[in-house]
Amino acid sequence: MPIDSIINTAIFLAMAAQQIVEAFVRPLKVKFPTWDLWWVIYATWILGGVFAWGAGVNLFSQLFVNPEWGRVLSAVVIGGGSQLVKTLFKVGEAVVVLAKSVTPLIETVRGKQ
Repeated sequence: MPIDSIINTAIFLAMAAQQIVEAFVRPLKVKFPTWDLWWVIYATWILGGVFAWGAGVNLFSQLFVNPEWGRVLSAVVIGGGSQLVKTLFKVGEAVVVLAKSVTPLIETVRGKQ
């Protein structure tokens, strides 16, 4: 599967997990407004991880020899929410662009030695 499809799937799963948990929590907030709902982020993380694992998403297939490591890390990232997925891949794209721009300079310097 192309990386764009994998990223889109990851963002969709993260958003789905977040919306499902919010749908369950919203009535609780109305019925029990004084409850401390600190645990909601963990419920979202677990549900997102289950979705990612069930879908077999591996955002890190290029980094790990063992695909299970990539799937576990993908489950953690997807459980963290769609913003985490987007941020992670924006940083990744910036690193790739930087590496592509620096590589010709390094090759030029190496050639002069």
